[in-house]
Order: sequence, then structure tokens, then C-alpha cells
Amino acid sequence: MQVEDWRFLNLNLIQLEKLHGLEEALARSKKFKPTVIFWRASKPVLTMGYFTKVEEKLNLKKCWEYGIKFVRRITGGSVGPLDPNIFSYSLIVEEKNPVIPESIEESYSLICGCLVDALKKIGLKADLSNLSDVLIDGKKVSGSAQARVWGKIIQHGFVYLDLDLETFKSLLNMEKLKEKILSLDKRVTWVNRELKKIGKKPLTFEEFKPYVEKAFVKNLNINFRDEPLTIYERKKANFYSKKFFMDDWNFNPNLHKIANVRFSFKTGKNLINISAYLENKTIKEILITSNFYPEKFFELSQNLKNVPADEKSIKPIVCKFFEENGLNRLNNVTVDAIVKVIMKALDSKQ
Repeated sequence: MQVEDWRFLNLNLIQLEKLHGLEEALARSKKFKPTVIFWRASKPVLTMGYFTKVEEKLNLKKCWEYGIKFVRRITGGSVGPLDPNIFSYSLIVEEKNPVIPESIEESYSLICGCLVDALKKIGLKADLSNLSDVLIDGKKVSGSAQARVWGKIIQHGFVYLDLDLETFKSLLNMEKLKEKILSLDKRVTWVNRELKKIGKKPLTFEEFKPYVEKAFVKNLNINFRDEPLTIYERKKANFYSKKFFMDDWNFNPNLHKIANVRFSFKTGKNLINISAYLENKTIKEILITSNFYPEKFFELSQNLKNVPADEKSIKPIVCKFFEENGLNRLNNVTVDAIVKVIMKALDSKQ
């Protein structure tokens, strides 16, 4: 088979929301070149599979307390940590490209095999397990996820170079995931811990990157060509990244699809965002988020589902919620003010 030229983008540090926006822009593009991106999250963030139920998997209070965001991706899988010490990659290619097998299993094996070979080159005993996980001595060091949309294959994944496992565990829902959380120490590892065990020096993102690059070029039988993003691609990437910054997408992608109410209210430093779906003058779905007491507004949202979209029905629920939680106001925002914001949002139905 003839060696193909693929575009290579070394983005280094990037916000996860913007990275996913770029992936979507490239995948939707009709003027497209097969592309591999090496990147790392610019700050600690949680990546969530498309079908992940946030309230079941995460300790939301801890996430908000630590200021760590969670971003939903379009691929499947569970929750994982990303930060500047974690090597990450994305691959976007046409579904019909002969380089990547049509079989999902075989495509995972080929692409993730590049990570296995890179780890072997630095002296670690790595192997592929469970379709897309890379293990070192039975412990997970890498995971990947794939989606086939818009006629393209999107696969992205990570390799833990270093990992703050204790912080990650604290961000998970201990009440519902206790056994899995407690077993993470036995199931997960990272590259630099394993290198230390065999007397080798730790590797940075830039030091590890060439090993992965060579493995991709060899295993996929391709050439990498450094080609920067065009102005048009950057514009489209910014457009598609907006979704990944939106609370309704990250909390509830189904609401994101059907919402006919989106409203933001700011007073001073206080910001309240409301997304909702109204049908027959009833609140079928609603999400209220804020930059102050976010857990309270999230809880309040749950109490407003299937409630008539009128002040007479909504105000008693808000008052009761404040009373049961021993609150008079939130950050100097009163009950009446919150009711008015909710009603103003609902009255703005698209």
C-alpha cells in the first residue's frame, strides 16, 4: 500500500473544550486531510464519555470546590482525568481511508498499538487489553475512545505520564462507586512511576512525544506533514467549541439538543445560567447553574421538573427549597430575585 501523507498538529497545551471543538470542525469538514494531533490539557479537567451521568459518577461538590471542570466528549467511555502531565492524542480520518481497518476492533488494535510500541521503546512492558486500554504489568496507563460520525473516524486517548490519583479519586462519587474508587490504586499506574521502578529517569510530554510519533508513522505506514490550521479552520473550531463550554451539554446532552429556553443573568459578580425545555406550558427539563453555590442551584433544578411554567407554581417550590436548606439568600440574591430570573428565562422561550 502506498505511503500516505497525513497532517500532524502539535498543539501542546490547549483547553479541552477547544480541542473538542477542533476535532468536530475537522470531522465535519469536506475539505479534509487525515490528521493526528498531539496535545495536553492546559489545566486539570475531567473528560466524560458521551453517555456518562454526571451526578452518578462525580462528586459535584468536590469538583466545584476545587474548581475542576468536567467536559463531555462525543465518544463513549467513562470519566478520566486530564492535565498538563498527561500525554493526549487525537486522530481524525475518513471512514473509508484504507490505512484504518473497517472493523472497530481492528482499528483500535492498530491505533492503540502505536501507544503500546511507544511504551515498549522506553523500556516498559506494555500490552493492549479490553479493546482500547493499554496496561503495564496489569495496570491501566492509557485509554482511548472512538466515534464514527460525519463520515469520519474520531479517536482520542491519553497516556498517563504522571497522575494525581488521590485528587482524581476525591472527585468521584464515593457513595455510588466506592469499590471501584478504592481499587484504583491496584488498577491504574503512570509512566514515570513505572520508569522509576526500573531505574530510568522520568519523561516529559516533549520527551515522550517522539516515541509516539515514530510509532504512528511506522505502524500506520504514513508520513507526517506539519501543516498549521487555516484561518477558516480556526474559525470553525471556535464555533464548534461553544457547545463544549455549555453547561447543558456537559450535564445533559439530551437537554442540549431539545432546549427551547437558554438564558443568562448577571448581577455584579453573580452569574446564573438556565437551560430548559418547555412543552404545553410545563417544565419538562431544566438546568440551573451558577458561579456561586452551584450545588444548590443544581439541586433546585431537580425540583422544578414537570412543574407548570408559571410563577404561582414555581415560587412555592423555590421558597420551600430555601427553607429546607436553611437559606435566606444565596450570595445576596433573594428568593424573589431567583424566582424573577427563572420566570424571565421561561418567558423568553425560543
